[in-house]
Amino acid sequence: FGRATGIDLPDEIPGIVPSRIWKAFVKGELWYEGETLNFSIGQGALAVTPIQIVRMISAIANNGEMVQPYLVKKIGIVDIRQAKTKSLNFSPLTIDAIKEGLKKVVQEEGTGKRANVEGLSIAGKTSTAQAGVGKISHGWFAGFAPFDDPKLAVVVFLEHGGKGGLNPAQIAGEIFKEAKKDNLL
Repeated sequence: FGRATGIDLPDEIPGIVPSRIWKAFVKGELWYEGETLNFSIGQGALAVTPIQIVRMISAIANNGEMVQPYLVKKIGIVDIRQAKTKSLNFSPLTIDAIKEGLKKVVQEEGTGKRANVEGLSIAGKTSTAQAGVGKISHGWFAGFAPFDDPKLAVVVFLEHGGKGGLNPAQIAGEIFKEAKKDNLL
């Protein structure tokens, strides 16, 4: 986060990963300890893009290997992109713990249960991002399937869409259901 992914789209923005130095430089203000707590749950000044989120969830699905995203791989017979990966350098135990938690969010009675599809093991995470005083929150769902042999990573972002466990999770579930029906998973 805080860096462009390098996807082949113009004008990609890097987002914001707030810190003491960032706040002092950009806002001219001191950092408060409560901001560290807010940041740890994705609140406050943290700003990410949907492509950064899908890259993150796919890195977890790929056991810590972050893949370079692209839209166009080939034009005719000419390879435009080569698959590039970068390791997150997380221990296998850490990756396994994260994956198990993500699986429970969808498969058990977690906030992502609306993404569940019968006969398909899905892992994911919901999020609700504040949109400002008096505004409806933004809703997110990010996930991958199948759990044991991931083939598809999905992110759903609904601007002013409310809680991530409601419509975003349900839309992701429909995407997974269609992918399963089309034998993509």
